[in-house]
Formats: sequence, structure tokens, C-alpha cells
Amino acid sequence: MGRFRSRRIAAMERWSNKFCHRVVCVSEAVKQQTVASEGLDPAKAVVLYSGVEVPAAPERADSCGGALTVGMVASADRVEKGHMDFLQVACEVHRKNREIRFVIVGDGHLRPELERFADREGIRPVVDFRGRSSDVPSEVRKFDIFVMPSHTEGFSNAVLEAMAMGVPVLANAMEGNLEIIDDGVNGMLVEPRNTAQMSGKILANAGRRPDLRAMGERARAKIEAHFTLKHMVERYKTFYNELLNG
Repeated sequence: MGRFRSRRIAAMERWSNKFCHRVVCVSEAVKQQTVASEGLDPAKAVVLYSGVEVPAAPERADSCGGALTVGMVASADRVEKGHMDFLQVACEVHRKNREIRFVIVGDGHLRPELERFADREGIRPVVDFRGRSSDVPSEVRKFDIFVMPSHTEGFSNAVLEAMAMGVPVLANAMEGNLEIIDDGVNGMLVEPRNTAQMSGKILANAGRRPDLRAMGERARAKIEAHFTLKHMVERYKTFYNELLNG
């Protein structure tokens, strides 16, 4: 969404936009933000959705010890990724269900603070800080629910990848997430940063693993229908051909 750019980079982009025939945006949310913040002519903005590779086999690994496993994957270098919100959700869930397990894949300078919070709140036994992983897909396949608690998402490849592996995503109802996830169909959406709603969704699905699997299958089907790497390449080919011929 462009919120992490320096003022210098933002100024350079506004200047360069004047000389571009088109500016590609990865979602409608990014398009709206770009037009509003950079003074871009809306006629120049084109939305071309990203795509990901879909694993050949949809099989999922069994969850650890049979317990419902809820996980997130993100670098712990920016508070905007929502790690603290994820841990707050873990606290709220743990008060009512001590069987559910939480996993954080990723590392960064915020990790010590996150671990101290987990220790202080007494949830460390149910939160697994996995750190960096050389095989993220194998980690994600162990999740029953993939949580995307970030505070801003133009169009998340992590969401696409989790859905492609047949894992239902629980995310904030905002920006690019709204263009990928159909609430209650192939994933779950909550009010942005509403940890009570997020924990409620997890608790409500604690005993409904077959329903979660079905939701994950529908998630994978949506990626196969709209957001594969092949779809993305075709979108760009069409875009460049139309631009050149025009």
C-alpha cells in the first residue's frame, strides 16, 4: 500500500508517474491508494493480480498431536505484521480452550519482545516460535487455520500461497484481503485488528476440522480458478500486447 516508502522514494514515484503510459497495481485497493496518494491519473492505473504456483498434490500434513493448529508466517521486523495481535488472540483463545496450539514462522528483531510477552501471559507452552524456515510450505501444511493479522495488505502472496495449499485463511477485512477471500466460503474475515472477533472465529471452529478442510478445498479452488502463476503471466501478456498495439 506504499506506507513504508521514504518521502524521497514517494516523491520520485510521483515524478516518474508523469512519464509512464501505465502504472500497474496488484489490486483495486492499491490502485485507489496510488491514485489518491500519488496524484496519478486514474486512466493510467491498471490492476493486474499476482499469482502463485499451486502445489501438484493437495495433501495436507496432520496437525501436531491432533490439536487444532493456528499459525502465521511473517518476518518479525515490523509491528505492522501483527505478531502482537496474534499473541493477544492466543491469550483470548487459551482462556477458553487450552488444547489449541499456535505457531509463528519467521524471525526478526521483535522476536525477543514477543517471547517475553508470551512468557508473561502464560501462553508460552502453547505458542511455538519456529523462527526462520527453509521449507515454509511444509510448515503451513500443518496449520488448520492460517492467520494473517497484518495491519495493511495490498495483495498478500502469503494469503494466496496458504489458500493454494488448501489452508483456510483468517484475516482482517481490509484492502487486498477483500479481493481474495470470500468470508465464510473459502476463508474468514474479521473487523481490522479486532482480536475478540478473531479469537471467536478460532474457538467456533475448534471442533469443526472437517468444515475447515472443506473451506480449505474451496480456497484452493479459487486460487486455481483465478490466481495461479499461469493466470498472472497471461494477464501481463494481454496487457503488454494491448499497450503495444495501442
